Amino acid sequence: LIPRAGDSTMQNVEVPTMAFPPEVMKMSEQVPEMAARGQTVPWHLARAHSDANPKPRSHDIRGCYKIESDSNPFCMLCPFYVCNEPCACCGSPAEDGFISTGCISGIPLATCFVFWGSCERDGNGWVTRDKHGIKTGEILVLDNFGTHAYYSLQCCSNRFNETPCCVAKKASCCGGAAVPIKG
Repeated sequence: LIPRAGDSTMQNVEVPTMAFPPEVMKMSEQVPEMAARGQTVPWHLARAHSDANPKPRSHDIRGCYKIESDSNPFCMLCPFYVCNEPCACCGSPAEDGFISTGCISGIPLATCFVFWGSCERDGNGWVTRDKHGIKTGEILVLDNFGTHAYYSLQCCSNRFNETPCCVAKKASCCGGAAVPIKG
């Protein structure tokens, strides 16, 4: 892409679906077990795992999720939950887009504040952008239960931080029993 006058140089950064070495692909098979044990899943393993599996749809991550993080102060404040809903946005079909709103006991907050969401895909992940259209990161599904993580880009770079900002795990607070994604 060729930047237009006044465009940020980061706006047009694209991270292609990557070809990972065989040893990384083999290690990426451990991603679901790592997520189940609560271990940090590095971006390169999460992306390799995501790219090696069938493309998840927004319906696969629908429902109530508890947000967890060891590094993000916002996520560490208290047990926080989001409700994910499919969203047909930006001219994309509903299976490609979703929004996440804050919720308490499965009831969306009255402010309907959207915490994250995306209708743009890169490989099997969802791309996030700021209000200026600059790519800020991606959301990758880590297992067959819809556990997903948000990985941000390093400041002023097109490289991803290896540690996710937050991980969303299926919560039982609103009927969100963990059910495997159907292939």
